[in-house]
Amino acid sequence: MKVSNWDNGLTAEQQAEMDAKWEELLAQVKKIDPKLYKKIQDERLEYFLTDDEPVVVNENNQYQLNL
Repeated sequence: MKVSNWDNGLTAEQQAEMDAKWEELLAQVKKIDPKLYKKIQDERLEYFLTDDEPVVVNENNQYQLNL
């Protein structure tokens, strides 16, 4: 059985909490330094696009594995 590169050992609830905190942080970065925000977003997208696991953006504009 293949272990996903995305498994960080968190429960779904813990991951949801981390995602919310990450989005809060990014919202602050976007206000303070829009160029840095864009760089982070571009690099995050590039990281997903270079992996061989199928990734989609869900209805909440979040990246999700489509296994």
